[in-house]
Parts: sequence; C-alpha cells; structure tokens
Amino acid sequence: MIMLLSMFPRFAAAGVIAALVLGCAPTPTFDPASLDDPQRSEADRERDARSRPAEVVPFLALEPGDQVLDFLTGGGYYAHILAGVVGPQGRVLAHNNAAYHEWVGPDIDARFEAAGLSQVMLHERELDDLGLAPGSLDAALMVACFHDLYFVDVENDWPAVDADRVMAQIAAALAPKGRLVVVDHLAGPGRAQRDAQALHRIEPSFVVEAWEAHGLRLVERSEVLFTGRDQLDRSVFDPEVRGRTDRFILVFERDCRRSPCA
Repeated sequence: MIMLLSMFPRFAAAGVIAALVLGCAPTPTFDPASLDDPQRSEADRERDARSRPAEVVPFLALEPGDQVLDFLTGGGYYAHILAGVVGPQGRVLAHNNAAYHEWVGPDIDARFEAAGLSQVMLHERELDDLGLAPGSLDAALMVACFHDLYFVDVENDWPAVDADRVMAQIAAALAPKGRLVVVDHLAGPGRAQRDAQALHRIEPSFVVEAWEAHGLRLVERSEVLFTGRDQLDRSVFDPEVRGRTDRFILVFERDCRRSPCA
C-alpha cells in the first residue's frame, strides 16, 4: 500500500502495513533467530512484542563488520540486538548522555561485558559533543528519542538541546549512503514539534524536513508499528495508550549531493 498524500494519514485501517520505498535497494532480511540469544534478558524478550525489532532493524541495512550508533540507547535493548547483526568484527556505539545514564541506572555498565559482546562500546557523551568521527558510521538508530531534542526538563538535568547541532554531528558521521533510522511516537497533523514537551510526540513531516536540512534524503517510511489504538492527544505515558502508541519509521541516507562527504 503506497501512501502518496500526507505523511502517515490516520485513515489507514488498523493492522495495515504502509511503506513507501523511494528508489532505493531493498533492505536486507533480518534473522529473527538472533532474538533467541540466551544472553538477552526476559525483560528484553517481553519488549520484543511491543518494539518489533525484526521489523525495525532491517531498515538499517547492516552487514557484518559495520559500525552503527544506537543514539540514546537507554538500557541497551537495541544495542544488544545490533551486536548480533554486525558480529564480532563490527562495532555498536551504545550512546547515552549523563541524564539518560542516570535514568537507566548502573546495569548497562555490566550488561554487554556479561554477554561477552566486545563489539559493543559504551559511548557516554553529551549531546553537544558526540565525539563521532566524520564518515565513520554505516548506520545510526534513534528510537523514541528524536522528540527529546525538543524536550526541556531542567529540574531533571535535561536543559534545552541544540537540535541542529545534534543532527549536524550525526549527519557528518554517516558514511556516503550511510543510513539513519528514526522511530518515534506519532503526533497529529500540523503539530510539528509542539507536542514533544507535554505528549512526547512529534510529527513525521517535521522530522523529514529537519533531516533533509542536514543533507539526508528520505528513502523509506513505514507504518508497520501503527497499532490503530492510539489517541494522539494523549501523552505516550498515559495508561490509556502506553505501549500502544502509533510509531512511525523514517529511513534516511546521507546524500553527498546535498552535503559534501569527506
């Protein structure tokens, strides 16, 4: 089902997958058997039904040996999965800033060492200085955190973020044709970034415009994580919708015609 009107219209029937492919090669398949890694926690396995990583990870188009950034990884759920995709010759930068690290607690410090995943490097850096080498990333993943670039909570150590500076760093770190996958909670039409503060939502068209301004090109988008049970005027933490929000997927590639590559 190809959507040619507005970005992710709400008339799509529940359970219908809508994806748009814009002239790019098909994404590689993902082996769901990798989710059976015995080192993954029971909490991770329970989360799989909600997050559906087998639907998300293929959009990164990763291969063994690749280097990928899991931006604001939190407890490392996706970083652990990505480690199995890139293999021991690859590298996963499991990024948190100090505020996220404080939020998830100390368990992440031992998580990957205990699992024997030497390809995962904990990358604790503040958002204004991510420490990413130009052209070093084959891919980057942002799950339910792009809206945080427009969120402010000074009392809990989350001051206003220079979103453009963050995006500029990630865009420059992507290799030519390097992919960025953004997954986030859907905001209503015309809301742009205005619901990031109160509802933790953002509008897909705003996300597209923001990344295109930094030299990335939209190549795919998907509604595969739409649930049909969301209410866009509710916070994603509202018990009525928590765990059942509509989440969009946007896939970008670095376009050297728009932003010169090293």
